[in-house]
Amino acid sequence: MIASVFKIALLAALYFAAAKLGLMMDAVSGFATLVWPPTGIALAALLIFGYSVWPGVFIGAILVNIATGAPLPVACGIATGNTLEAVLGTYLLCRSGDFHRSLNRIKDVVSFIIFAVILSPMISATIGVGSLWAGGVKSLEGIGITWRAWWAGDALGCLIVAPLILIWAVKPKIKFEFWRTMEGVLLAFSINLLGLVIFGGLSKNMGIPDATLPYLLFPSVVWAALRFSQPGNVTAVSAISVIAVFGTSIGYGPFTHGLLRDNLFLLHGFMSIIATTGMILAASITERLQAVKARDEFISIASHELRTPLTSLSLQIQMAKRNNPKDPEKTAAIFDLTDRQVKRLTHLVDDLLEVSRIQSGKLHFNFERTNISDLAKEMAHRFSSELVKAGCSLESDIQDNIIGQFDHSRMEQVFDNLVSNAIKYAPGKTIKISLSQNAKKVCLAVEDEGPGIPLDKQSKIFERYERVSSSSHVTGLGLGLFIVKEIAKAHGGTVYLDSQVNKGAKFTVELPI
Repeated sequence: MIASVFKIALLAALYFAAAKLGLMMDAVSGFATLVWPPTGIALAALLIFGYSVWPGVFIGAILVNIATGAPLPVACGIATGNTLEAVLGTYLLCRSGDFHRSLNRIKDVVSFIIFAVILSPMISATIGVGSLWAGGVKSLEGIGITWRAWWAGDALGCLIVAPLILIWAVKPKIKFEFWRTMEGVLLAFSINLLGLVIFGGLSKNMGIPDATLPYLLFPSVVWAALRFSQPGNVTAVSAISVIAVFGTSIGYGPFTHGLLRDNLFLLHGFMSIIATTGMILAASITERLQAVKARDEFISIASHELRTPLTSLSLQIQMAKRNNPKDPEKTAAIFDLTDRQVKRLTHLVDDLLEVSRIQSGKLHFNFERTNISDLAKEMAHRFSSELVKAGCSLESDIQDNIIGQFDHSRMEQVFDNLVSNAIKYAPGKTIKISLSQNAKKVCLAVEDEGPGIPLDKQSKIFERYERVSSSSHVTGLGLGLFIVKEIAKAHGGTVYLDSQVNKGAKFTVELPI
C-alpha cells in the first residue's frame, strides 16, 4: 500500500515538473504546447507499473492546470483527457498482441507509433480543447490550431520520452568493453558537436546553408542504431531532441523563421522522422541478430536431438543382427525400442515441417463438426502407457458432448504437445487435464506439478526454438508451444500460461465455439 502511494505521488510530481517545463515553450491558448514530456512519462509509468498508478497522472495534470490558471472544472476535464490518453495507449499496446517494452521488434515499434503516438494523443487533445471551450477559456476561433498543437506536443513527448524510459527500465545488457566504450564516447561527442553546430549558432560562421543542416544528424542516428541497438538509439535521439528544442527556443537553428510555436511545429516534424527512422532501424538490426542467434541455437539443438535417437537406432539394429533368432522376446524388445526411436525422429521432423508451413503460410486446416470431448478422452487414453513409464498419475475433468467447428488432427497436435510437455518437465508428478465449455468458448487446460517457468521466460515460451530448460535430459526442439499457439490462433482462440517457480505450470487453450 505504501509503495503504491509512493509511486502515485512520485508520478504526480514528475508529471507536474515536466508539464511546467513544457508550458514554458510558448503554449497555444496558454495550455497547448508542442513540447509535452508528461505524455511519455505517463505512458511509460502505466506500462511498467500497471493501471494502478493512473491517479498520479490525474493529480499531476489537475495541479499543473490549476497552476496555469484553469478553473477547477476545466482542470478536471483536461486531467481526465490526459489520464485517458495514458490508459488508452497502454490498453491498445497490451491488446495489440505480445507487446515487448524493449521495442526490439519492428511490430512493437509500429504498434507503439500507431497506438501510443498517433491515436491516444487524439483523446487528450479532443477532451482538453473541449474542456477549454466548455469552460469559456477558449472560443471556437482558432480551436483547430490549439488542437493541432495539443496533439503534436503529446505525440512528440510520447515518441521521444516513453521509449527512453521503457527501454532503460528493462535493464538492457550493456558490454563495457574498452573499444566499445570509446566508440560510445565518440558517438556522444559527435552528437553534441553537431547539435552545437546546427542548433547552437556555430553554422553561421561556417557558411553552411540552413536547409542542409538537419541532414547532418542522420548518420549519427544510424550509427547509434547499428552499433548500440535500441538503447543507444533512443538515448541519441533524446539528446538530439533536448539540444534541438533548447536551440530553437532561443532562436538558433534551421527551424527559426517565425513564432516559437510555429518553429517548434516544424521541429516536431523533423524529430518525428528521425526518431521513427532510428527506432525501426534499431529494431530491424536486433531482429536480424536474434534470427541469426536462433538459427545457431536451433542447429545446435537439432544436431543433438537428431543424433541421440539415430545413435540408439543404429545400436539396436546392430544388436538385432547379432541376436539369436531363437530368442524372440529379446528380438521383440529390440524392435520395440527401435520403433520408439523411429517415432521420435518422425515427431521431430514433423515439427520442423509444421514450422516451415506456418512460416510460408501453407498450414492448412479442415474445420468440421468435432466432438472435442471424445477427442480429449481418446488422447488421454493414448498417453496412458507414456504416463506409466514416466511415473505420472493423471487426473482428468472432461465435460461431455462439447461439439464445435474444429480441425480434428490439429486439435490432436495441441493435446499431444501440451501433455508431452507436462510429462517431459514433471516426471513422477500428477498431471491434470480439464475441458470445459461456457456460452462463448471452450477451455482446454493441462496442468503439471513440475519446476514451473520463471517470469522472465514466460513472455518467450511460445516463440520458436524456446525451451524452459537447457538440461540434456529434456528433449525437443522448442517448437511444440509455438505450434500450439499458431493452431489456437487459426481457430480464433488464444493460449496462455499461468506458472510460478516450483509450483508447476498450467497451459490453457481458449477456443470460440
